[in-house]
Amino acid sequence: MLSKALSKANTAVLLDNAENFEGAIEAYQDACELLQYVMLRSNGGDVEKYKLLEIVSDTCGTIIS
Repeated sequence: MLSKALSKANTAVLLDNAENFEGAIEAYQDACELLQYVMLRSNGGDVEKYKLLEIVSDTCGTIIS
């Protein structure tokens, strides 16, 4: 699921760079939802990985705001 979320985030960046803003926003939203799902399912065992996911998720949220 994490790889799917990161792939969506990468797609969003590519769409954003191509000035396809509507598609980019949709891809960012999908990536945020998937990242939040991954974070909820995380058992908290790998604190560094969780913090990285949190940063990426927050960044996605900031971009679409």
